[in-house]
Amino acid sequence: MGRSTLSLVSVLAALFVVSIFVVDRGSDSFSPLWDGWVYSGACLGAAATIIVSAIRTNEARLSSIAVGCAIAVWTFGNIVWTLWIRVAPDPPYPSIADAGYLAFYPPAIVGVLSAGRRSIGRQSPVVYLDGLLVGLSAVAAGALLSFGPIAHAATGTTLAIATNLACPVMDLVLIGLVLTLAGMSGWRLPPAQVVLLGSLCLFAVADSIYVLRVATDSYVQG
Repeated sequence: MGRSTLSLVSVLAALFVVSIFVVDRGSDSFSPLWDGWVYSGACLGAAATIIVSAIRTNEARLSSIAVGCAIAVWTFGNIVWTLWIRVAPDPPYPSIADAGYLAFYPPAIVGVLSAGRRSIGRQSPVVYLDGLLVGLSAVAAGALLSFGPIAHAATGTTLAIATNLACPVMDLVLIGLVLTLAGMSGWRLPPAQVVLLGSLCLFAVADSIYVLRVATDSYVQG
């Protein structure tokens, strides 16, 4: 897997982004082709490229493979949702798709810890404390803003409520870890790790906003 695969993934991702602005999604604001197959294909291609590249180059192998696996299982959940949950007359909740979405977090956290461990090195206790305070502050602020509405809106079985709360909890854990490790490194990370950790953090922030909007009945598709 080389430049041709990376080029294909890049093209798929670019086409999906362009489709957001030029393709009419219809009344349900969803295109099975673009939001289902093109998007999932780009994600799977990215996961495969990351994993194979890490195995071949042996560079940041654990963190890269872990993040690649996280993307792969999340995409599995999205494919299940596209093919089954979205069109089912009475979809189960939680479903296999939710299992795929939640399975994203363990390998993502492993990837963050592995990437951060490589960059922290020897620092003064003040730098460690600074990173810890930044991470905890972000988690506290996120919990204050999101947990109330999400917990208030959580209904259904115990498993359904646990699923509703699991995503925002894990999003906050991911955000807190990224900021803590970045701070403990003295805010000096290699460019590749900035992209990796920054992408995971942005994903967690976006997912938290999505969950909060759904919980407060203010989410609008499209």
